[in-house]
Amino acid sequence: MIKTGEWSPSCSQFKAQKDSEMTNIKEIRILQIFAARLVLEVFGGGGAIWGFSESLTLRNPESQEFWRFWAQVIASLFAIRFILQIVDFCFDTDRNAKNVIRLIQV
Repeated sequence: MIKTGEWSPSCSQFKAQKDSEMTNIKEIRILQIFAARLVLEVFGGGGAIWGFSESLTLRNPESQEFWRFWAQVIASLFAIRFILQIVDFCFDTDRNAKNVIRLIQV
C-alpha cells in the first residue's frame, strides 16, 4: 500500500516553494527596473553638475573641490530619492502592505 504523504509534497511545502520562486522573481524585477535608474538618475545627477560646471568654464583647478562637493551633494539627494522609489515599489508590489503616508517627498 502506498502512502500519499511519502511521494507527494504537502500544501505547505508547495506554498513555500512558490513563495521562494516569487521572491526570486521580485528581486530580479527590482534589479531590472532600478539598475538603469541608478546610473541615469543618481550618477547622472552628480555628473550633470560636474559636467555643467566644466562646460560653463566655472570649474578650474582652484574651484575643483568646490564643484566636487556640490556634485556629491546633488548625487546624495538623488540617492535618497532613489531609495525612496525602491521602498515605494516594494510597497506597491506587496499586497499585504498597509497604506503608508510619507511626510517628506523628495
